[in-house]
Amino acid sequence: MVFDLIWKGMKHVVREVPIKSKEIEFDKNEVDKDGNELRKIRNPMANGEKAFVFVDKDNKPVDKHFKAIKGVPKTGYKKTDTIDEKHIEVSNLNEVLSEMVSNEHTYYLIADELKAELKLLPEYTCLICKPYVNRGFKAYKAIIYYNIHKDRVIMKLCRSDIKDAEMPETKAVKEVEAKDNVEAIAEEDIVC
Repeated sequence: MVFDLIWKGMKHVVREVPIKSKEIEFDKNEVDKDGNELRKIRNPMANGEKAFVFVDKDNKPVDKHFKAIKGVPKTGYKKTDTIDEKHIEVSNLNEVLSEMVSNEHTYYLIADELKAELKLLPEYTCLICKPYVNRGFKAYKAIIYYNIHKDRVIMKLCRSDIKDAEMPETKAVKEVEAKDNVEAIAEEDIVC
């Protein structure tokens, strides 16, 4: 998309190029627990039930279906229930937030001791916890900081860091994919 930006009396014609978070590439079709491909069809018995069902090659309904990567059934990551100190780094909040592509979730954290500890840090300091899993197949960088204006601890779940993204200065580029250090979760850590 192209738009005009007028600043300091000059008109600039600006073309915007989306920077997208890198996603996990799943197979096109869902699979059963053995990795057999399933089809999604309209449920013929849809009276108050699911509108769609998954069926096997013999058109028999299958209760459990999974996303697949190269034919291997996968379920989502387990939700993070503990953030260990080894997964935390201290950084400058303004620098960190300026490098993130997306902020998908924001939470108010209630923890008096954590709030007291964060208040002792220099202003605009944050904790970066990675990976943090909320649900499903997305892992995040959890950016935790004390908001002096609200007197609260805030956690933003962000994905994809633009620091290492290749962004050529050319009009031909349609979209840029940002690198995501969080995606380095090993496949064996995915619960199947």
